[in-house]
Amino acid sequence: MSRFLNLSAPAILLASAFGADSLRMEESRSALELAPAAPASVAETTASGNLPVEGPFQDLIASAASRYQIDPDFVASVVRFESGFDPMAVSPKGAQGLMQLMPETATVFGVENLLDPATNLVAGSRYLRQLLDQFAGDTVKALAAYVAGPERAELYGGILAPETRAYVTRIIDDYNRKKRQQANAPAAPAGK
Repeated sequence: MSRFLNLSAPAILLASAFGADSLRMEESRSALELAPAAPASVAETTASGNLPVEGPFQDLIASAASRYQIDPDFVASVVRFESGFDPMAVSPKGAQGLMQLMPETATVFGVENLLDPATNLVAGSRYLRQLLDQFAGDTVKALAAYVAGPERAELYGGILAPETRAYVTRIIDDYNRKKRQQANAPAAPAGK
C-alpha cells in the first residue's frame, strides 16, 4: 500500500512554531507522519470527487506525485513557490522549470530537458521523495534541503536560515490552506 503525506494538523502546528527567532529542525523530527492512502496508480481525490490539485498542470502533478507516493497538493505547493507554475522559469542561480531543479540535480536523475513540464515534475517529485526518505519523513528538513541543498540544510546544526524558514512556512501554509478548503468542501452526491 502506498503512503501520501498527511500534513494537515501537524503542519499547522509547525507553521506556528516558525514565529520563534530560530527553529531547530530537530524539533520537528516526529511531527509529520505518513498515512495510508490510495495506491500510487490511483490519483487521490477530494470529498467533492475532484483531483486535489487545480491548474494547468494538475494531471501531470497528480501523476508525478502519485508515482513517488506524495500528496499531489504538497507537490503543487512546492511548484507554486518554486516557479509560480511557470514551466519556463529559470532562477538567477540556474534552477529551471516548474520545480526549479538545478542542472546538477537533474543530471543525477537523468533529466536532459528541465523545461519539459512532465519530466521536471517527475524528477522534482522523485527528488522530494528522496529527501523525505533521507530525513525520515521530516517535512521541514526535506523542504529545507530542497531549497538549500541537503548539505547546507544540515550544515548549521539544524538551525534554519530566515529565508529557508520563510520558504518552508509558505509551502506548509499553502498546503494547509488547500487541506482546510478540501475538508470544508461539500461531499459529492453519490454516483457522480
